[in-house]
Amino acid sequence: MASALLGSAGSASAPLPVSVVSASSTLGRGAAQTRYDAPASQASNAVDGDTSTAWVSELVVQATDWPQWVLFDLGEVTTSLRTVRSVRLHVSGADDTPLQCSLQRAGALQPAAAGTSADVLASGPARTALAGLPSAATPAVGSANASHSAGAPFGAAAAFDGNPSTQWISCLRDCFRGADNVNADFPESYGYGAAFPVELSYAFAPRPGGEAPPVITQYALTGYVRNPTASAAAAAARAKMNPRDWTFEGSHSGEAGDWAVLDTRQQEVFGESQARSFGPFANVQAFGHYRFVFTAAAADGASAGMGTKASVLVSDVELRAAGEDLSGEVGGFVEAGDFSVAAQPGGGWQTFGGFDASARFVRLTVKNNHAVGTGSEHVATASNVRISEVQFIGD
Repeated sequence: MASALLGSAGSASAPLPVSVVSASSTLGRGAAQTRYDAPASQASNAVDGDTSTAWVSELVVQATDWPQWVLFDLGEVTTSLRTVRSVRLHVSGADDTPLQCSLQRAGALQPAAAGTSADVLASGPARTALAGLPSAATPAVGSANASHSAGAPFGAAAAFDGNPSTQWISCLRDCFRGADNVNADFPESYGYGAAFPVELSYAFAPRPGGEAPPVITQYALTGYVRNPTASAAAAAARAKMNPRDWTFEGSHSGEAGDWAVLDTRQQEVFGESQARSFGPFANVQAFGHYRFVFTAAAADGASAGMGTKASVLVSDVELRAAGEDLSGEVGGFVEAGDFSVAAQPGGGWQTFGGFDASARFVRLTVKNNHAVGTGSEHVATASNVRISEVQFIGD
């Protein structure tokens, strides 16, 4: 799913025709349709051919304001959908430059549930309700659980909310295992005494008409995503909680003894604010329950005093079937690929390739920016997303 940076030079192919349908937010207008946007920062600036103008999102003041996005229309084609092979972004190179991004594609804008406008493909409760993922607003739609949790706001659901700025953390205090565990007599204490293995699981809700759940053949995990205001030492400590060794398992019932190992990983390393894809792997069964069983974190053996700490952090989980990102199936959208944008001095064009996205509509989702990625623990200083130009390159 990841796409490679091809370079900052111009593309040999002409950009596809494109217009803007809507955006998650615009500076000065909040969450609004393009026709109501403030002209100085409206989303249509990203496709006006002028790099001196830009789409600028509303100020992001808390973790739940992510992701930000712009929805593009590639236009009607008589015989087939247009195919996007690469995307070019012109960015400022400053802290408002996007960091983790992804593309979603759709042949049409399908009606959304609960009266939500089909072209307002939001994050948060509207997104999770449509995608079948858990949220505070829709607790009955699927369920996320963990063997250990550090408590609010670090519960299991934070790993499945589509927002990499929120996190599930198994343990924050007194997390040492074995003889180092100061809470060894109280292994079930809330947020204390976590010992490997540590489990994170998701159960699909029953589907209409008894339809079978999707057959998962790949997944993506995001480790620690840095946010502004915490110290470098605090950020480094959180990064040591990134998963290192685990198995990914499926079950029809979720009961003990009914789990099949689908994928095994060891010695995995996550870069800063990095989402990593795993698979595809062999699976033909429509399991209703999936879980990660973590047996080591990045801290194991990394430094004195951290070698036995049983604490795991996951910012985001995506479960995928047949090349699709199920957590992105909002309004009929399917994940097309992900990439990371560099904050180059002075800004300019960057090109990302490796896509094979046949679509009428393409959504560019920005999961965080460089103010978040190079900052620290919590979003306390407001920042924007700024994109001067977007071009989609086809065949």
